[in-house]
Amino acid sequence: MTHQIVHEDKTVYNTAQDVFPGLGYWERYLTSGFKDLASIYGATKESYRKTSDVMNRIRYQPDDGTPSRTVREQAEGEGRRLMKAIDHQARQILSTHDFREDGIFEGDPTTYQGHGEVSLSEDRVAKAIAVCQAQVKVHCDLSTNPVGSEDPEQTVNMTIDDVGSKRQKATRTCHRQEAEKVVIAPNSAPNSEQTFEEQSEEKPEKKSEKKSEKKSEKKSEKKKRTYVHTTVIHVEQARRSYLITGHGIKYVLSVLIAFLLNSHLLQCRLQFFTDGYTILHDAIRWCFSWYPNLAII
Repeated sequence: MTHQIVHEDKTVYNTAQDVFPGLGYWERYLTSGFKDLASIYGATKESYRKTSDVMNRIRYQPDDGTPSRTVREQAEGEGRRLMKAIDHQARQILSTHDFREDGIFEGDPTTYQGHGEVSLSEDRVAKAIAVCQAQVKVHCDLSTNPVGSEDPEQTVNMTIDDVGSKRQKATRTCHRQEAEKVVIAPNSAPNSEQTFEEQSEEKPEKKSEKKSEKKSEKKSEKKKRTYVHTTVIHVEQARRSYLITGHGIKYVLSVLIAFLLNSHLLQCRLQFFTDGYTILHDAIRWCFSWYPNLAII
């Protein structure tokens, strides 16, 4: 509940604006329990409608409960605040380490040149080979493998992909309801003065007109479709994982650089796992051109 002071039909003081942060039309001030149900255990795993139904069931509010619109506004607002905080922190980290906001290094070029691949010791590799040969009974000499055995504790594995999804419409039209609204007129009798040949000549024209209309409608639907592209990066190192997501490949890579700097992981080998997307490979090489201890698979 909020309070306000009115003087001569003017609001002089309002706790909804002067004490509490401003909210949108469907937003509400949240308790810690609401955040747990709606955000942590709700909208992150299920749809807004299912989350709203479960919350109202738990709180015994079948009639005047929280609508799904409120859950949606709260979840999206919380996401916007989180992304804003991450963006602010990433910019600060990059600026303190002589990086530009787009992730380009402007400091001493020799700062990150001395790091190289760290391999496992020969004894550890020999023990692993012995265990493998005992299990699968391989008779070949695995110690002659030309590929080095890198130390997983000194390697940061990252999978990166650009995910595209179709933008959903705010409202959807039901084709069945539109079909029910259409009134079908009774078949009119053919004109007696019109011969059978004239009637048969009109049919293919009508069919061709319908086909052309359908093709034009399909083309217009394809043109109207818009997609939302999100770049997702999974970071793994020493059995720890982190997820970075955002709009734009270069922007997400700059956030990744800030994360690696803040976690002191730029002393390790960076291993990227991607698909054959050429633009993605070029973006990685461009953003990490200052770091030689890197590989893309």
